[in-house]
Amino acid sequence: MKKNRLVQKIKKFKVNLDFCTKLLIGISFMSICDALFTLSWIKFGIANEANPILDYALSLGDLYFLASKISLTLLGCFLLFRVRHRKLAKNTIIFIALVYFALTVYHLVGAGLSLSYEDIQEDMSHLFMSARSSLIFLD
Repeated sequence: MKKNRLVQKIKKFKVNLDFCTKLLIGISFMSICDALFTLSWIKFGIANEANPILDYALSLGDLYFLASKISLTLLGCFLLFRVRHRKLAKNTIIFIALVYFALTVYHLVGAGLSLSYEDIQEDMSHLFMSARSSLIFLD
């Protein structure tokens, strides 16, 4: 009998997220995509990292770069989440979401236009091997 009540409560449980919270979640996912695409472009020799903090993290290794790039964005998202009910924060969240959306589209179009399947397969295997060696080094 208790099990049925628990199942019913779980089925009725709904998470109501406001618009800004949904945008912040989207920004977080687009940040992960941006980090992976940016690392790929750097490894292909197509781009350089302009942010000096992230450039230093990249010199330490791919895993440090990814962790730094993603965690800096997540920190910003967390701070904006805390003040998301203020008008300036809402406008900032919307602006950042639009910028990340445009950046994600730019990455996807660039990837589609400039890379062949063989290039992607070869470089992704190199990227994963590099990340794996970084993880082994941390153990």
